[in-house]
Amino acid sequence: PWNFPIQLTVLPAAAAFAAGNRVMIKMSEVTPRTAELMAATAPKYFHASELRVVTGGPEVAAEFSGLPFDHLFFTGSPSIGALVARAAAANLVPVTLELGGKNPVVVAPGADIERAANRIAQARMVNGGQVCVCPDYVFVPDAQVDRFVTQARKTLSNLFPTIVGNPDYCSSVNAANFDRVVGLIADARAHGA
Repeated sequence: PWNFPIQLTVLPAAAAFAAGNRVMIKMSEVTPRTAELMAATAPKYFHASELRVVTGGPEVAAEFSGLPFDHLFFTGSPSIGALVARAAAANLVPVTLELGGKNPVVVAPGADIERAANRIAQARMVNGGQVCVCPDYVFVPDAQVDRFVTQARKTLSNLFPTIVGNPDYCSSVNAANFDRVVGLIADARAHGA
């Protein structure tokens, strides 16, 4: 996974080691420097028969997913998860998929709107919004929409009074993700935002 490339790689690997297994890791090509660091560091602490770190692009990932593992754990997008599951199925490899998705939030009619807006805005911006469980959209009772939006904007402005140079705000991981976010903003504006 690219959004937390160390944590979301090390935690499942540690669980596998604790259960007495060997581990192969295919690092995300979206974070090539982290991938190279992991590949260079692993041999200092593990024999190659215990831990192997693999780097490379989609072609390597496709081949990796088709290996006859005892189990395959994947963190990433639903579209790539489907490809991983399909490749693993050829060898009847059990797969655990931790996939991102669309995460709605429902604000109940009697909810404290300011409190809900504060919490939802804060949750949305964890790691700059680059977390698979960040809220993607909110269902708010019609009569409360304006209050909700006003409070969410206030919360975000307080959290991030500036963006550029702000040490509390992280950047998009790469140009493709930046362009995707800019495209979403343009689409929202085209639809009246």
